[in-house]
Amino acid sequence: MLVGLVLRVLAARGDLWLDEVLTLFVANGAPSWWALLNIHHDNVHLLTALWMRLVGADAPAMIYRLPSILASTATIGLAAWHLRRLSREVAVGVACVLALSLMQVQYGSEARGYAMAGALMMFAFELQARLAERPSWHGRLLLALVAVAGMAAHLTFAFAVGGLLVQAVVLARADWIARRDGEGTRDLRRVADVAPALIAATALGVWCVAGMTIAGGTDRGAWTAVSGAFAAIFTTLADGGPRGPRAWHEISAMGSLMILVITSASVSGRSVGRWPMGLIAVSGVPPLLLLARPPEFVHERYLYLAVSAATLYLGACAGNLLRPLGSHRRDAAVVAVLYVIILGLASCTLIATGRGDVRAALLEARYESRKPSLTLAGNNDFRTKTMLAYLTPRLPPGPEISYLNGDAARAQAPDFWLEHVPVWDASTARENVALGDADYLLVSEYPAYGLSGFNWRLYRRLSPPTDR
Repeated sequence: MLVGLVLRVLAARGDLWLDEVLTLFVANGAPSWWALLNIHHDNVHLLTALWMRLVGADAPAMIYRLPSILASTATIGLAAWHLRRLSREVAVGVACVLALSLMQVQYGSEARGYAMAGALMMFAFELQARLAERPSWHGRLLLALVAVAGMAAHLTFAFAVGGLLVQAVVLARADWIARRDGEGTRDLRRVADVAPALIAATALGVWCVAGMTIAGGTDRGAWTAVSGAFAAIFTTLADGGPRGPRAWHEISAMGSLMILVITSASVSGRSVGRWPMGLIAVSGVPPLLLLARPPEFVHERYLYLAVSAATLYLGACAGNLLRPLGSHRRDAAVVAVLYVIILGLASCTLIATGRGDVRAALLEARYESRKPSLTLAGNNDFRTKTMLAYLTPRLPPGPEISYLNGDAARAQAPDFWLEHVPVWDASTARENVALGDADYLLVSEYPAYGLSGFNWRLYRRLSPPTDR
């Protein structure tokens, strides 16, 4: 856990990136706490937004990212504690994977809700396991509270709740078979264990989806969103459809993947009958369809919970594989841990490079300009202006930077052009860019090598348009 904490703190250095900045502006721009609770936007993760409003608009980036750092570090311990029933070697191995994983470090060092949702998911797994051993109403109430908190962290927690429900149904079926053979004890009480959590999470989810603005689009009611989700599946299968239907299909595929992983882990070594295994098999169809066609909407961060759950599942599989090794289990575990540590060195890439340094680009523009003021434009007005609004008050004294929107930029030829591309765009940067009647030369690149952020490129105007 200590190693994981250090990695996350190191990766959390630097300025906030675009999605974090948007949440910061929304959180501190809301007129009241109640108004903030009623802002339904897919980029505003509720627990993160509440924390950002609590600490204020001028706190250091590390403070905004502190809940994610702590939650991601706690995930390591919670996962190890959950797997202690298998063996100490398995628990240590999974802890190493989570501590060193690039995805875990990435989203465990950002002011977003994924890490908190992941920690709460691990806690929910442990609570469900304890309820299986010793059912109680206060345990069920606590699981419901964890589900509500998980939904407030990020709505993809709904997939975890669905996975817990399916797992409860499958295990209830196993209990029924065992009772039929004279061994079972609990049967449908397993479903009662997760019922309060399901009800609470569903209520909060519907409230959040109602009137939600998705990816900067128009407000849509809960019924429109839900009906669109089902209709989109058939649209996607028929002709691919526009971005909206494909996005809905990809989201449903993530949920199915989560349920598949969680339920597969629960049925290991159990007799559950035919229809639960059929349910597990059917839940694997949407993920296969997602692999068959390149996704347009789903990014790595939306799979954070699925990958975390899969890590537990693989740990459980490893535990079953280690049992026949007897006295050699520890040797095999040591080899596996060393292998994971080698793979974990990929996290150092994120620590060394960050998420795209817009601050450095602006400082470079000031240095290159050598004028009391300068003008700047970019290939995406909204994103560039958002980052400029966040960073300008945080820059040292120097030349004033004015931003020119698209039409004004083409007409007036700004001093600098700030271009950005997604992190997965590995194309070579252009040396020259033409904007209206002016030519621009590449000054420098500010790349992002993680899973978040943008690659930024700064261009300087060679000559004013009147000289051409």
